[in-house]
Amino acid sequence: FWLVWTLIIMLSCCCAYRHRRVKMRLQQEQRQREISLMAYQGASSSFITPPPLNL
Repeated sequence: FWLVWTLIIMLSCCCAYRHRRVKMRLQQEQRQREISLMAYQGASSSFITPPPLNL
């Protein structure tokens, strides 16, 4: 009984650890995508905006 119980606990801990790693990796990729998109939008908007007029 205790052997089976230990195996169940070990398996659940292993699954939780893997799930957390996958979730963190996906969040990091999403952050990188957002940073890239912001950098791209910033670069493209700087080319689109006309230079300021000297008054």
